[in-house]
Formats: sequence, structure tokens, C-alpha cells
Amino acid sequence: MTILASLSSIPYDIIAVIAHSMVGSGSQRSLLHLALTSRKMHNLVVPEFLFACNSFLDMSIDTLMTFFQRVNAPGSTAGSAVRNFDYTSCHRLPPFHSMEFDRAMRKLQSLQSIKLWSLEVPRVPKEVLSSYRHLRSIRLMSCMPACLETFPDIWQLHVLSIQYGGGYAVTPDSALGKILIRSRPSLKELTLGHMQWCFEAPPADPAVPRFVWPNVHTLDFSTVRFQHLDFARTFPSTRNLISPEIRHGSDYRMIPCDASFFRQLESLEGYADMIHVALATGSKFRRIVQHHSCRDPDAVLDLGQLPSSLHSLHLVQTGTCLDHFAHLAGATPHLQVLSITFNVGYDHQAIPMLEKLLVPLAHLPLKHLSFNVGHGARSSGPAAKSEFLQSCQEFTQSALTFIPTLEALSVSCPNWNICWKRVGGCRDPHEDASRFKQVSWSVGCALKDRHDWDYQL
Repeated sequence: MTILASLSSIPYDIIAVIAHSMVGSGSQRSLLHLALTSRKMHNLVVPEFLFACNSFLDMSIDTLMTFFQRVNAPGSTAGSAVRNFDYTSCHRLPPFHSMEFDRAMRKLQSLQSIKLWSLEVPRVPKEVLSSYRHLRSIRLMSCMPACLETFPDIWQLHVLSIQYGGGYAVTPDSALGKILIRSRPSLKELTLGHMQWCFEAPPADPAVPRFVWPNVHTLDFSTVRFQHLDFARTFPSTRNLISPEIRHGSDYRMIPCDASFFRQLESLEGYADMIHVALATGSKFRRIVQHHSCRDPDAVLDLGQLPSSLHSLHLVQTGTCLDHFAHLAGATPHLQVLSITFNVGYDHQAIPMLEKLLVPLAHLPLKHLSFNVGHGARSSGPAAKSEFLQSCQEFTQSALTFIPTLEALSVSCPNWNICWKRVGGCRDPHEDASRFKQVSWSVGCALKDRHDWDYQL
């Protein structure tokens, strides 16, 4: 009891670091369940950190409601302990649950980070948003223009991410524009999806842009329309770019992105043509993600031209010829993360590709391997799924021998997915296949993200 009592006096910032470390190791689900079931610890450590980080990915609606009831309970201090809230379901809550959600959201006065599907589902009123004066990060999958105009201009954000904005025009006088201006010194990550960037007309002095975000290191403008935007001057510290498609003859093509801008990047996501342009500048990328292009679905990256500095590579594979993978180990000897998306007509057509890839990949020090069947693939039925799963199991067993450094493996199809994680401290290539344990999709995604970006640590 003395030890527990002393824990209650530890400053929040110290305990938050401990909690963040536990969350990073995949313990967030355990933290939340402990918070929801603990009673004896209520006035000791539960308000201090067990309720600090809350993610409801892959959790039942009952767990979500239990959380709301703990926050809404008379005399509860759980709401004031919440710093991060993540609930990205796109389904509407039943009326009673919606009321509990509304009551709980009004009590999260210390909220610093929020991630939702939208502000309409479930609904978060403007007065509630305005009460989040400590908010530093907001991530939304969708937010229509009328809702974006309800954003309060009190936030000084570090992270702003809106995947779909319904064609919203971001101007200096718009609600979102005012937040961006206020956040110029602090903003580090910016994602604007399906919007129009109307900030910058051609300046009288091109050498002095009017609006600059000097500390943005991660920028996603892949679906933004713009007429006048100098990436290098407006976002001079960009290290991770999710780029627009090159659209020759369009009034919103990427202009200009000179060689010096590309050479400062560590990570580039985009279509094959943009990646080829960037590689031609001699950029030493650590991470490259190729997006599938409907305009040029057969585009193939020249794997022999990839930089030797590459740590993580995400490829789109169209067709059954895999000969170009023979050049991968020679070009990228330090590659640790490889994700391949197969563009096939039917999911079972990816089976023979898995088997052919083992030999060329055996020469790489891979930690994480991910195979994905493109969303356009049609299901071949239960029998083919069973065959695919059997092939994946066999591949997993073979991978232990061929790729002894492998720590995680995932396979994803349009209607199902499966992940494995290496367990135990042993890395003997002759370990039994049981050393790979199947884990949930959320745990698998967390592992992939950690491996994908661990070159930054």
C-alpha cells in the first residue's frame, strides 16, 4: 500500500511517459481494461495514467460504454485524466449511447489529441470543440465543409489531419485557414485531403512567401488542388512527403519541387512517375511508398535504381513476373521493411507469387514483411481462401529458415487479414514455426508502423 500511495504522488508527466512506453509496446488494450475494472486503485493511479491514452480500435461497443460510464460517474475524475481519445468507427451510436458519448466528451477538458471518423458521426458540437483549449492534435477521416467552418480558432496545433474535406477551400479567412495561421510556429504534421489550397497568390517578391510553416516535417497533399504553391519555400523543413500526382497540363500540378527539396526528404509516398523524378535527383531516401495509379496501373519501379540507404519499401506489383526482385538485395542491402501489394483479378492468384519471392528476399535483413491483395481483387470463394491461408502458413514456416531476421509477417485481402509476430528472444533460424504467433490486426498494424519508422529513432 505504501508503494501504491507513493505512485499517486508522481507527477503526471512522468507517469505519462511510462504509459506512453506501455502503449508503444502494444499494452494499450490492457491498460484500458485495467482502468475499467479497477476499483481499489481508483484514487491512486487510475486517474493519473490508466485513462490517459484511450484507443477503441477493435474493441466492443460495451467497452466504449463502460469507459463513458466511468467518465460520467458522479464525482469521477477520470475525464480530467484523459489526454488522447481514438474512436474511428463510422457507425452511428444508438440514442442512449450517443447521449453518454456527448456527456463524456464534455468532461475531457484536458484532451490533447483526438482521432475520430468525423465530427458528425458521432456528433461533437462546436461548444465542445471550443472547450478543448489544450488540444494539440486532431485527426479526422472525414469532415465536410460546413463542419470545418465550426472549428474554433483557439487551437495551436502540432498535428492536423483531415483525410476527406469535400472540396473545402482553405483560405486565410476560412476557419481552417485561421487555425493554420495560428499554428504556424507549432505545426509539425499536416494532411489535407480533397481540399483546395487557396493561400498563396503569386507574391510581389517571389523570394519572400507570405505564409510559411517552418516546422512541418510530414506533409500529405496527395489529393489537394492548388494553383500557386512553392513547396520548398512554404514547407522548408519537410522530411516526409505524400506527394500529389504529376498532372502535366493541369493548373494544380506540383510546381516547383526542385532537386534540393527532394534531397532533403527521408520518406516519399506517391505514384511511380513522381518517385522516378525524385530518384533522378540522387535523393537518399530511407522510406519509399508506391501508390497504385488508375491512370498508369502497370507502372513498375526500377528496383535496381533504389538508393542503398533505403530502410522501408512499399511496392505495387502488377503481373506475375517477379524477375526484377532479383535486383532488390543488391540495391538495398539494409532493407528491413517490405510491403508488396499484388494487383490481381482474383485473390488466389497471389498464391504462387508468395512462393516465388522467398529466394530473392532471403538475402535481405528483413524485420517486417507484408503482402496485400489489391482492393480490386475478387474473392475466389471459401475453397480458395482456405488454400491461400494454407499457403501463408507454409510461407511463414519457410520464412523462419530463409529470413532468420524476420520478426513479423502480415497478409491482407479485401475481406480478411492475418498477422504473425515472432515471440521469444531466440533468433535461431532453426526454431520451430511455433515461434511465430498469430496476433490481432490492430497489434499487427502497430508492429508494422513501429518497424516502418524505427529508422527515425
